[in-house]
Amino acid sequence: MLSSLAIVTLSGFYVALLRWAPAQWFYSQRFQESEQLVRAIDSFQTTYNRVPNERELSAYLIKKGISPLTETCPCYRPVTAASYEVWFGYQSTGTSMVYQSTTQDWERQP
Repeated sequence: MLSSLAIVTLSGFYVALLRWAPAQWFYSQRFQESEQLVRAIDSFQTTYNRVPNERELSAYLIKKGISPLTETCPCYRPVTAASYEVWFGYQSTGTSMVYQSTTQDWERQP
């Protein structure tokens, strides 16, 4: 059985880890799922010379053996015929990590 000192030490380590560890460690699964979605959208865009609507993207994902879009994130939104955004909730309520195809980069947005 763990002693009180061991419990306090482990608790302190966990708090320190949460405070100083890069958030990407805790959101790595979301980043991986989102990057997979970005690659699929880019593949569709290369094939069809435009970004897909949500229905087309879900069908394309299934065709490629990837889980289709659900109501949970990562989320997708076509912006124009040539650009899109992918995002997921990040760290706190109202904060998201957003990938913009025009910049091909992730940005934290409130």
